[in-house]
Amino acid sequence: MTKRLVTLMMTILLLSYAPILDQSPTEGNTTVESLDRVVEKVEISPDPNSIQDLGAPQIYSGFEDFRATRADSTIGVYTQAGLLPSVQMSVELANPRNDLAIVLIDGEVGLWEARRALLEAADVEVRSTIPPSGFLVQATPESISALSDSRR
Repeated sequence: MTKRLVTLMMTILLLSYAPILDQSPTEGNTTVESLDRVVEKVEISPDPNSIQDLGAPQIYSGFEDFRATRADSTIGVYTQAGLLPSVQMSVELANPRNDLAIVLIDGEVGLWEARRALLEAADVEVRSTIPPSGFLVQATPESISALSDSRR
């Protein structure tokens, strides 16, 4: 009885390899199938705990006029006193980063002139403009420190 069972199991296992062995090319099937190139778009959802998923920026149009000295972001309002959060942030986003800083520009100074002055004053990269009067800058901690020292 056990020999029959073992033989049956071996037969089933060997039959599972039968389709693989049958895939050998035959002389009658010499046509080569062409591979159609199909472009398929794949949507990748952003990480909800990433700074990239903070929403669309607010865009203002018109002539540059006197602005409030603040930066209205989707996570809150940056003022000279600091961030006034409007949403609950995860712990990962609440950790301070030495390489990022929010720079507030005086409302009477043009943003383009302020941006050029920022780039000349320190070795920083302006990553984003945060209306009405803010810039998100990235640099080494020393450059950010030098930038904060130059405002005084």
